[in-house]
Amino acid sequence: MRDTVERELTGDVHLAYLDSDGRVLRVLRPATASAPELPKLDASAVDVRSGHPFEAPAESGGDAWRVIAPHHGQVEIRTAPGTGATFRILLPLHP
Repeated sequence: MRDTVERELTGDVHLAYLDSDGRVLRVLRPATASAPELPKLDASAVDVRSGHPFEAPAESGGDAWRVIAPHHGQVEIRTAPGTGATFRILLPLHP
């Protein structure tokens, strides 16, 4: 599943803007509706250790966290059967 997610995340960016909270919002939606059901990003799986980056298993969204968490960002993954997945990446304009 990891290869599928990485390939689809390089697809279309449908929207990029600043929201009212001053965060940069990017909505990513794969071009195909046959995207697999993806697990929710599990914040409880993220482990913060002194002097080490965020670490979590890839199947819990760890790859996304390695980039987004140090910037105090958020990831939302929304899926529904037969409709694919929508990834919302929110980053503060001034972390």
